[in-house]
Amino acid sequence: MDSRTKITLAIRQSCRDWPWLATLLLRIRPVEKSGIGTAGCDERLKFYYDPEHVDDLSMDDLCYIIKKSITHPVLRHSSRGKWIINDSNSQEAFTIASDLSAHQMFSADNQYIPDGCTTIETFRMKDGSKLPSGLCLEEYFSFVLQDLDEEESDDEDEGQGEGHGESPSTTVPHDSGVPETSNCPPRNEGSSQDGQSREWEDEPEVDDGVSDDELDRVIKHLAETASNSMSNTGSADFSLSVAQSTRPKVRPEQLLRQAVAKKFNKFKRGAEQQTFRRPSRRFNPDDKFIRPSYIKPTPSVTVVVDSSASMGSNDISLGLGMIDLALKGMQLGEVRVVSGDTDIKNDQKRITRLSDVEIKGGGGTDMGKIVNKVLDQKNSDLPDLVILVTDGGTAWPDKNKVPFIACVTREKGCYLWHTPPEWMPLVYVS
Repeated sequence: MDSRTKITLAIRQSCRDWPWLATLLLRIRPVEKSGIGTAGCDERLKFYYDPEHVDDLSMDDLCYIIKKSITHPVLRHSSRGKWIINDSNSQEAFTIASDLSAHQMFSADNQYIPDGCTTIETFRMKDGSKLPSGLCLEEYFSFVLQDLDEEESDDEDEGQGEGHGESPSTTVPHDSGVPETSNCPPRNEGSSQDGQSREWEDEPEVDDGVSDDELDRVIKHLAETASNSMSNTGSADFSLSVAQSTRPKVRPEQLLRQAVAKKFNKFKRGAEQQTFRRPSRRFNPDDKFIRPSYIKPTPSVTVVVDSSASMGSNDISLGLGMIDLALKGMQLGEVRVVSGDTDIKNDQKRITRLSDVEIKGGGGTDMGKIVNKVLDQKNSDLPDLVILVTDGGTAWPDKNKVPFIACVTREKGCYLWHTPPEWMPLVYVS
């Protein structure tokens, strides 16, 4: 049997094993690439394969590779990898995290996983501990990357001689009390896994493969047809991916206007607040009673801008642009703008146009600390509303009596290092 026929049979078998993925499996386009020594999909579901490599695989292993190549796009690992990966350590950590995420879906639906693969059951950190199940890719990535960085730091301390630290994905010491495991090194899959183009992948062409819109429609269909175990417990990433594809197509500025209007319900009319500081237009000197005049209450708004290293110019301009567009309808005379990374770096009290904001920062990220500091003031200085502009890769502030809105500049589910609290309203402007 030639390798192309073997792949065709494996795709058919995969459709029978995992019928809820059949729509995507049947869109796979095999492309022969002799000498690459592997097999894997790119982001547009072109399946590159080395004939000799395919000939050496069992049918079960080939079906596993095909199904796993499809699982990564379903979980949107490629778009998330483009944002997260920036060096070799983050590449390795992302590969391990994406394997852990994908294999949770396999386990939830009782799909075949070859021996030696990186799963929640077999993976061990450097200290021999296991990672909890049910987390999203970013959470696994954070754990693994921290472990890799600590290992690298240990190696630097010990020098190039004996006593190198062990990898977080190697065999656990026999005296640790943990069952011995042997996690295989990450396999060289295609860009569907992490968004990093391989040298053996073709340049994408117009109308070549599956587009993002098509993938959205398929994932929405999958959400309706997947098994209960898959929908409920299969993967946190699957839930995030489904939520992204099924959310209504509303312009971000509309969402922000709605959120602001909800928080400012008491300011919506502007003719309900009385004052005796200026005479009423109906004032008559012969009146026995002084009539109050009515003023339009102006809410006090503080905009906190994430200026950490992960916030690019597009993130800042996108977030501020959406806020500027939404707040024009409120006819605010001025706003306060605070920018910072792990602490406040610039505090501008009176800004009449957000385009005049001067952003300062560029370090780590802790928006929770900054917002808490802004709200740790006397009651007379507290704003009526706080709007946080961030890419989402941050810790979140404590709950406060002051209304709060987070304006997030990245795709939903692709950046949340810390899960936002349930009470916090999020508006996505990606």
